Amino acid sequence: MTTGGIFGVAVGVSSTTLAVFIIFGAFIASTGAGHLLFELSAAAVGKSKGGPAKMAVVGSAFMGSINGAPAANVATIGVLTIPMMKKLGYKPEFAGAVEACSSIGGQFLPPVMGACAFLIVAFTGIPYVQIMKYAVIPALIYFFSVYVTVHLEALKLNLQPVSATKSVKEVLKEYGHMLIPIFVLFYMLMKGYSPSMSGTLCTVLLVLVSFLRKSTRLTFSSLIKTIENAATSALVVITSCAAAGIVVGIIEYTGLGERLATSIVSMGGDNLLLVLFLVMIISLILGMGMPPVPAYVLQVGLTIPALIEIGVPVYIAHLFVFYFCGLSLITPPVAVASYAAAGIAEGNPMSTGFQAFRMAIPSFVVPFIFVLDPALLLVGSLPNIILVTVTALISVCALAIALEGYVYTNLSIGERLLALIAAILLILPYASTALPGLAILAVVIFIQRNKKMKGNAAVSS
Repeated sequence: MTTGGIFGVAVGVSSTTLAVFIIFGAFIASTGAGHLLFELSAAAVGKSKGGPAKMAVVGSAFMGSINGAPAANVATIGVLTIPMMKKLGYKPEFAGAVEACSSIGGQFLPPVMGACAFLIVAFTGIPYVQIMKYAVIPALIYFFSVYVTVHLEALKLNLQPVSATKSVKEVLKEYGHMLIPIFVLFYMLMKGYSPSMSGTLCTVLLVLVSFLRKSTRLTFSSLIKTIENAATSALVVITSCAAAGIVVGIIEYTGLGERLATSIVSMGGDNLLLVLFLVMIISLILGMGMPPVPAYVLQVGLTIPALIEIGVPVYIAHLFVFYFCGLSLITPPVAVASYAAAGIAEGNPMSTGFQAFRMAIPSFVVPFIFVLDPALLLVGSLPNIILVTVTALISVCALAIALEGYVYTNLSIGERLLALIAAILLILPYASTALPGLAILAVVIFIQRNKKMKGNAAVSS
């Protein structure tokens, strides 16, 4: 009769809404829509330096935003992108890390968002379309940070571009009809139809549309196999939510959640950043080795009340914790998505995990930014939204430069420290810190450009 226990909110949502979208994702994979998204990614970014890695970022964003399952994303896109990255010159560990980071990002990107979005709706009562609106810019910044890291690595290794196997016209001719259910899904969700109705109707539409081309047509055996895969995936999520529900019930009835929330607030005191840091650590630890959905459910009774107690709005508190539950999948020592990618790349799992973690570090600042200023969640005036978004983009770019240690040439230790200082200053969405941050980053780029020009002059002479 309450939200705790086995038959609580988590199982209720997972056995209805989440199951519908898991089935939809299974049909997306079996009808060849994944190939469509991959080929479109290849056509878009394959011709730039480090093309296969960038294809992994863009393709995983497309695929992950629909199926919402990081491990499945690694398996479907990674088998295509990881061998191409290795062939181009990336080390196995870096190739696996790129795919792991790209795959987990899909759960932050609407419309499906790793299915956690439906739980956020259930726990907060906020309309689903509003949750999607809040999530868009942080998700895009996440993929931008991974893309910048990949680009800098490609420049450092001087990796050459690759040609797309098919043109956009050829891809759309063969698989373009499979975009229809995806567009209909977006339309229905934006129009306010319930996620369950939208997912169910679009799954039926997906099956019907697949018969328009021989390349995507489902046979009886493939239909049965798809249903089997969907049921297996759904059971994993539902049973995990049932187990998490037991823990949530214990937390609720013993008062553990309230005590933990009080302890976090007392440790952090009046320092908002310290409380946010403590909640981040707890979210990462509790999320290790768990799917994002049950990991998030656990936080509803443990850490989210602490954020609400210090004045963080409910929707921001839920999104902050949700974000780090997703990032726990690439955070060592138990980085599930990284280990799955390492298996495909035939690399060292722990090294792949640390590479993915290093690559995603710029993204760890994004939740702190939208807590400090909700403009990143499209809340507030348009000028402020633009200002905060631009400074956030430059901040993650500066942090990627500091961690990767390359722009035009290799950065010295001093230059990396300057880039790091610029990134920290740009995290705070205030003109008094953003302007000095921009100036410092401009100095780093100016120094790098001069080094490059001197190096070219020396070579030509």
